[in-house]
Amino acid sequence: MDINTLPAQKTDKEKKLCLIYANCQGRAFDTFLRMSAEFQEKYRIEIVNNYIFIQNKHNLPLDTFKKADLFIYQPIAAKHGVYATDNLFEYLPPQCVKISFPYIYNDALWPLFEVLGEIKGQEVVVSLIESGLSLKEIVDRFCAGKIDFQFERRFSDSMAILRSKEEKTDVKVADFIVSNFRTKKLFLTHNHHTNAIYIHCANQILNILHLPLLHFVDKMPAETCLGDCWPQSPYETNFYGLTYQYAWQEYHPEKIDSNWHRFYLKLIGKIYFSFPLPWLKRVSLKSYLYLRIKRDLVWGAGYMNKL
Repeated sequence: MDINTLPAQKTDKEKKLCLIYANCQGRAFDTFLRMSAEFQEKYRIEIVNNYIFIQNKHNLPLDTFKKADLFIYQPIAAKHGVYATDNLFEYLPPQCVKISFPYIYNDALWPLFEVLGEIKGQEVVVSLIESGLSLKEIVDRFCAGKIDFQFERRFSDSMAILRSKEEKTDVKVADFIVSNFRTKKLFLTHNHHTNAIYIHCANQILNILHLPLLHFVDKMPAETCLGDCWPQSPYETNFYGLTYQYAWQEYHPEKIDSNWHRFYLKLIGKIYFSFPLPWLKRVSLKSYLYLRIKRDLVWGAGYMNKL
């Protein structure tokens, strides 16, 4: 075919406006929808990060909402006032197509992790401290794989919350997670995910729009490496019977390593030192923990087997 007979590419001004109103997960949806040539040809994407506007009490770009042809969003409750999605529907054109997806979250795939100063799973360590165990006893018990981090309860709670959110959304992901999380790496952190989840969700959007679906992309696009990637430990691997292993380097090449001992012992220390202690004992225990981590690193402890 002569190049002069090829259809001209649409400019952004000629394309329909897809407005994504979501938290950081919306950035990943943007990345994967752009992988569809058919979607790219039809839509240009603008993102409104809802959490930034809510936290900073900024005025929303309502003129952009008034121009949207496609509105992809996470539902925001009425308690957030002007930022609530029900309120924003009033500004969308009548012909605007609305597609909702849930906040995809699971806090039960790691023993501990810290978000905004809060350590998830810390109640397990707190109960050990309150029972009278010393820092060394807790560390020894942890390294021996003998602490129950209540994965069953935490997983059940996380999935129940996700399913309740999905009752009001077009995109569903809970069943996909339950069916695949043991054999596929799905979560980098509690709310950041791998290709598998994002392609599963993006394909539901493309299906609603009657556009061709995406095929699985094995290599993680850099744009979707949001935030961090927490190390895999024998705790969740053995409890859930995970059939895969991964290292931080696959997602974050700048990471030094994927040592789970160091990652979790620092969090255990942070929990322990949140309790009142005599000054001298606190200094002594901090030195112990520092040296214990260094010793374990030298001995090679805390590494999953290399793939």
